[in-house]
Amino acid sequence: MAHAFPITITGGARTGWVHSSWPFARLTIWEDTLQLNAHLREYVFSAHEPLDIRVERHWLFGVAIGVRIIHSQAETPPVIVFWTFRVGRITALLGETPFEVSG
Repeated sequence: MAHAFPITITGGARTGWVHSSWPFARLTIWEDTLQLNAHLREYVFSAHEPLDIRVERHWLFGVAIGVRIIHSQAETPPVIVFWTFRVGRITALLGETPFEVSG
C-alpha cells in the first residue's frame, strides 16, 4: 500500500552524546529525504547521499529499539539514532522510498 508522504513519527533521539526521550524527537519521512528534529536542531538526510540505515537494539535498561543513520555529513554528529516502538512502520515506509534499511 502506497502512503502519502511526508509522514512524521514521534520518538526519542540520540545525536552525538545528547539524548532526548519520547516525545521530544520527530522523524519525518519524505519520498527522498529523512528529517530528524531533536534538541532544537534539524538534521536532513537525502536518499542521494551515502547512508547506511540500520535497526538498532539496546538491552541495558530494558528494551530500546530504533533506527541508526550512518552518514558522512561533517557538520552532523556521527551518532544519530531515532528511538521508537514503531521501527516496523519506519522500515515499511522506507521500503517505499530509495532508502534501504539493514539489520
